[in-house]
Amino acid sequence: MKSHDPLLIFRNTINNIDKKIVKLLAERKKISLKIAFEKIKNKREIRDIEREKKILSKLTDLGKKYDLPKEYIIQLFQLIINESVLMQKKLLNIFLNKKKYITHKFSFLGPNGSYSHIAACKYAKKNFIQCALKPCSTFEEVIFSVENNQSDYGILPVSNNSSGKIHNVVNLLKKTHLFIVGEINIFIDHCLLAIKKIELNQIKKIYSHPQPFLQCSNFIKKFPKWQIRYTTSTTAAMEKICKYNEITNAALGSKIGSKIYRLNILCKNLTNNTTNITKFVIIHRNTINVNDKN
Repeated sequence: MKSHDPLLIFRNTINNIDKKIVKLLAERKKISLKIAFEKIKNKREIRDIEREKKILSKLTDLGKKYDLPKEYIIQLFQLIINESVLMQKKLLNIFLNKKKYITHKFSFLGPNGSYSHIAACKYAKKNFIQCALKPCSTFEEVIFSVENNQSDYGILPVSNNSSGKIHNVVNLLKKTHLFIVGEINIFIDHCLLAIKKIELNQIKKIYSHPQPFLQCSNFIKKFPKWQIRYTTSTTAAMEKICKYNEITNAALGSKIGSKIYRLNILCKNLTNNTTNITKFVIIHRNTINVNDKN
């Protein structure tokens, strides 16, 4: 492509703007750290929801002047604010624990390789010095383990921007006395997995949790002859096709799961929505404030 090509010039300009954005985000992070130290020193709460609302309101008003949609501004700055809050919470946790490292136990819908496992690992890494993970076979078991002191925290998926609310989990949360003390959004990239590299028209049965089938419904509709088999989790689906060892079986699961179970990826990026995000909430027996250890 010639250097005087207008498209190349525009792209280079955008690249330079993106570099400036990254530098500003790094500068913002440094200031957030200073704020965190001040909050810890003065025993101030990490999060100020009312202030965040005012900030978002001012930013959306500013965005209007530059023809930027309200939803775009809110999503962008909520991500920035949440990252800052998580960083400050982790710093507070280190300060409170000092040399006394507490192991926090997390329950999740397992086994390892499930999206709940991925979410639990990411949340724990951001918020705690060290933790132990407890895989559960059902969402009910996740809640039960926290209620009965078998785990300190549980992590549950509550909604997806492609398939909507996960009603069975929402209904379970309505019945428990546990508190929601955090949340994390996970980008979901469903893959079609099999024990061998085969053509898609060779597949006879496909296994997965009901949610991936909903989120990949447009792709699934292309193959009406496939027999749908529901499992308790995406990991359970991967385990089943490994156990049955039948080359005409396939599963919808994660890329990480394919590595754990040594499966071949036949297709990826299968969701109806290219930015497929699932929101997970963290449950705990108590509400959290600045004096708690997290």
